[in-house]
Amino acid sequence: MERKIKKDKPWIRSIERERYVLRIAFIHARRGEHITGADLLFELKDKKILFIQSKRVGANGRFTFNRLQLLKLVELEAQLNFGRDSMIMQTFSQTIFYPIIPFQKTAFYHLVMVRSLQTQERFSHISEIMFTLDNRKSTSQNEFLNMGIKQDEFNDLFWSCKIGAPDLDEELKKDTLYFYSLATNRIILWLHIEEKIDRLSLHRLMMIGRLLISLMVD
Repeated sequence: MERKIKKDKPWIRSIERERYVLRIAFIHARRGEHITGADLLFELKDKKILFIQSKRVGANGRFTFNRLQLLKLVELEAQLNFGRDSMIMQTFSQTIFYPIIPFQKTAFYHLVMVRSLQTQERFSHISEIMFTLDNRKSTSQNEFLNMGIKQDEFNDLFWSCKIGAPDLDEELKKDTLYFYSLATNRIILWLHIEEKIDRLSLHRLMMIGRLLISLMVD
């Protein structure tokens, strides 16, 4: 069963099956403006939230990162863990204390690398990206080859709830994502899973997400 959601809800589509319900929403604070990129939010209802940004290596064999956008990812992870108005967010500068403050690992880069015509995909937490970059804006893919979490490992970690922030109130999530989109002008595809999908591959969901985003952008 597939149906559209009422206008007062963020969901643009709801897909209902025997063992799961998948709801889909797009968050873009500046509609009508050219977006700077797209991110994926996976939500396992009442359990975990996971934020992923995919990045493909350039033709020169290097990854280039926008450091301001990376800072906003750090802020987003803190907000998803503690809430935007929490005492921790008001007291500490996460640019100084991060990752000393104990966070649930929530924001990851999905790195797509190419070497000898073979593709390698790994997941790295944003703290690992920051450590590798230091004060640089770009780095060779050699820093990440054969490092990080493999797709099947990442899938298992998500479904066993060993990564990701605790789920939040729906309105709080929507507001947090809206302000992140406002600051970065990135579009967010929000995939809300209401029941366990028998450990459906996150890679498959990411492929669906990228297809929806490409159709929307085009």
